[in-house]
Amino acid sequence: MEEFVFYLKLGWEHIISVSALDHILFITCLAIVYLPSRIKELILLLTAFTIGHSVTLALNVWQVITVNEYLVEILIPATIVVTAALNIFYLEKEKQFYFLKYFLATVFGLFHGLGYASTLRFLLAKDQSIGWPLFGFNLGLEFGQILVAAVIIFINLFVLRVLKIKAVVWIRLICVLAILTGLFMIWQRV
Repeated sequence: MEEFVFYLKLGWEHIISVSALDHILFITCLAIVYLPSRIKELILLLTAFTIGHSVTLALNVWQVITVNEYLVEILIPATIVVTAALNIFYLEKEKQFYFLKYFLATVFGLFHGLGYASTLRFLLAKDQSIGWPLFGFNLGLEFGQILVAAVIIFINLFVLRVLKIKAVVWIRLICVLAILTGLFMIWQRV
């Protein structure tokens, strides 16, 4: 149980830390179009992302797949840019974008999972079972993502209902800032 709690905390810290800006920014891009009335839909979207994240994390830790970490470090901010751009261009057609969002969240989770896999592989002892550590890590990650998304939803409520900024303006502003930040991250990593 102690091992499970250690990895649960590690997953939580992976998303709730200053060094996780790319992860937080990606979750922000997923959550920015949601209000509390659609929280279940958002949690399913975050879970799709976590599933993708879990798959490549496990496959990389088991050394079934290996990838160039340099490429992964570029792909992660690219997921921010693509998600934000899709929010901007499909904002009025969100219903048509519905299934594409879940598909892309899962695929982009694959990239993000590869970004942390080498660190997790290093932490695991050679003869250590991966089941509980991976489950704990992903559960902590999911809880952290839900917290980040909840904060975004409450910021959305404040901006839309108290500050009376139009949703389309707010979403596009945040997404443009996310695109610029993502492009800067790519530039830094190239």
